[in-house]
Amino acid sequence: MTGFGPLRILRQQVRKPICALALFSCVVNLLLMTGPLFMLQVYDRVLSSGSVQTLVALVILVVVLFAFMGTLDAMRSRVLARLAGRLDEILRGPVFSAVQSDAWRGAGNAGPSIRDLEAIRNWISGPGPAMFFDAPFVPLYIGVIFLLHIWLGWFAVGAASVLACFAVANEWLTRGPQLAASTAAESAQRLAEESRRQAAPAVALG
Repeated sequence: MTGFGPLRILRQQVRKPICALALFSCVVNLLLMTGPLFMLQVYDRVLSSGSVQTLVALVILVVVLFAFMGTLDAMRSRVLARLAGRLDEILRGPVFSAVQSDAWRGAGNAGPSIRDLEAIRNWISGPGPAMFFDAPFVPLYIGVIFLLHIWLGWFAVGAASVLACFAVANEWLTRGPQLAASTAAESAQRLAEESRRQAAPAVALG
């Protein structure tokens, strides 16, 4: 198997889960408009007519839709967890083989490679990937707000811009300290690994 074999296998096996994630995300994001639409219907129909039956029907419908949305969101999280596990299953063998080869040559240590794989697995099983599927729906939400009122739409655009600026600033301000902390942790881990390897010869020499 070539060096790209595991990646090719991974790419083939993630197609269906990614399609499922895209479908679940589409439905979940559309169902997120249940709350605003419910309030619009309450103000437009229930308050003007005073119909208790209409209110009860709307409440039941909203509860069912929210339950369905929660179920789909849980299924999406489950798919991400299984996808992370599958990635770990496919790549752990090649990573350990590479680590063993480096160990035989006396180059490097196993810590960073294994930790990198664990970090990728934890990120995939977390909420991060779902954001990529949710992001394309932001213009849709803003468009709906513009349909309600143009000034509300511009307020939403401004709020989204401010949040984006905060995210970029946070990334820019924390990138240096995070990189320094990661480098220091890796150096400490390398020193600890080297000390562990040298412990036996040191004891033998007295």
